[in-house]
Amino acid sequence: MQYDLTDHLIQSAAADLDSPGEWESAQLFFYEALSSVHTLLPSAAQIELSRRGTAPPTKVELEASRVVLWKSIEHDQMGKTPEGSAVRAALFAFFPPESDGPLDSIAYFCRFFGRAGLPQEALIQAFRRQWPQNTA
Repeated sequence: MQYDLTDHLIQSAAADLDSPGEWESAQLFFYEALSSVHTLLPSAAQIELSRRGTAPPTKVELEASRVVLWKSIEHDQMGKTPEGSAVRAALFAFFPPESDGPLDSIAYFCRFFGRAGLPQEALIQAFRRQWPQNTA
């Protein structure tokens, strides 16, 4: 059986990632993981993350950033290349919380982050800061 980092992280979290209450932590996770590899991201993602700053963006700002990011990968919207995958991962930092919990978004973010060839350690550290490992 192949080791799947995404499944391992999600299953080891001491929180219910299906809970809508986990969206704030998820958004911090996305932003922190991406910020830690900022210089490895495509330029469009670097620019949009820099514009985002530390204050929560408005819905209008989130939408504008998503449009820029989608346009930057018109040639690879499925994330089949490392660049396309990196931008797809970055898009998660620009979506507002949904009514469902962030579990699926976290899983897709982790997979695109990995497909982009970004350092797994950055992903693991950001995940653990938001969701400590379940020790039970």
